[in-house]
Amino acid sequence: MDNSRIILSQIQRDGKVMRRSKRILKLNADYNLLDLISFKRALSLFVSGKINIVKEDETRPVVHPSLDIRPPLIVVLREYRNVPFKRIRLNRRNVLARDEYICQYCGCNLGKGHPATIDHIVPKNKTSSGKKENHWLNLVACCSKCNNRKGDRTPNEAGMKLLRKPFVPKIEDLIIADRELKKCYKELLG
Repeated sequence: MDNSRIILSQIQRDGKVMRRSKRILKLNADYNLLDLISFKRALSLFVSGKINIVKEDETRPVVHPSLDIRPPLIVVLREYRNVPFKRIRLNRRNVLARDEYICQYCGCNLGKGHPATIDHIVPKNKTSSGKKENHWLNLVACCSKCNNRKGDRTPNEAGMKLLRKPFVPKIEDLIIADRELKKCYKELLG
């Protein structure tokens, strides 16, 4: 059994220290964003020598009798991994993630009490046949109350304003939903 499995099994046996809700940002060797990983996966990669810890989470130490561990916030691979370019898919989840689950008309947090919907800024019935109505620049996250209020009208016709202009997101806009983690990543890049 390798060291990472011994440490992981010891940590898991001794308590619920592996129960971490925060995900850890994994970067390629050139500091480009790859994905989010669990604390368990980060620990396994670290012990096997595949990653370096770039930033630790000082606010959440892992309590363990024989180990002094602070969970990482950001880790970087020691060796570059070639990753093919992926186009970001236009779907409901990605539109909500791009807009940070905030209604783009009233600013309420979407979720409990505010069902999340996707609004066509220019309604489907007002687009010409040559134009795409399902495009990043025509879709925004919206609460059902605002979506019903706007109806089949443009925001100007409904007397409503967008909080921010929609945009085609980059991968980090979708992967990093945690504002603290996004701030750390931007500071790291300088």
